[in-house]
Amino acid sequence: MVVPVVVLLASAVLAWLSVFDRASPLAVALVEVETSFGFALWIPFTLAGGALLAARILGKRAPAPPPPARPLTRDSVRVRPAGEVSAPTEGAPWLDTLRVSARGVSDDPMGRIRFDDAAGVPIALVLTGVTREQARRREAANAAWLATIPAPPVARIRVVSSPDLEGPLHGLFRGELAKHFGAEAVRVASIHDGADAVFAQPDARWRA
Repeated sequence: MVVPVVVLLASAVLAWLSVFDRASPLAVALVEVETSFGFALWIPFTLAGGALLAARILGKRAPAPPPPARPLTRDSVRVRPAGEVSAPTEGAPWLDTLRVSARGVSDDPMGRIRFDDAAGVPIALVLTGVTREQARRREAANAAWLATIPAPPVARIRVVSSPDLEGPLHGLFRGELAKHFGAEAVRVASIHDGADAVFAQPDARWRA
């Protein structure tokens, strides 16, 4: 806004000298210049200042164009079956924090914490090729980590390619969880390839 105002002020000064004054040395010099040009200098200054001022005003009033709409594809739309609990939207700040902290708990080839909404299970510790003692240590770290995050509806432990792991895991999982949760807070159930911890009061953020 400063430039249009300066140009208009200069136009006013030139108009005063050229039209009303015409007697001062500066006015006489200006008239001589205008005579050689063949037009009064205050006229183009006025037009330029008015154009700049109008452009600034219209530029501020013009709304920003909306961002282009993202086309819907089959992969971008997913119908959620009734009653299904899904993992929260990718990129949620609190979920990003959970992903980082999960890597610090268990992120080696024998044990990785995965985030997924398959079958309503948003968190799963996947144990691969572990012995019973290796499974116990990773379950202990996993249970301690679960006690520090918003309670999910279900946390699962799955066992893959571990022939040395004898007996079901739900007893081990229940024992480690009992160190951090009350008896009414979580229920552990055995599944064909591991165990599920079902939380009585899951955090509402998992349903977003």
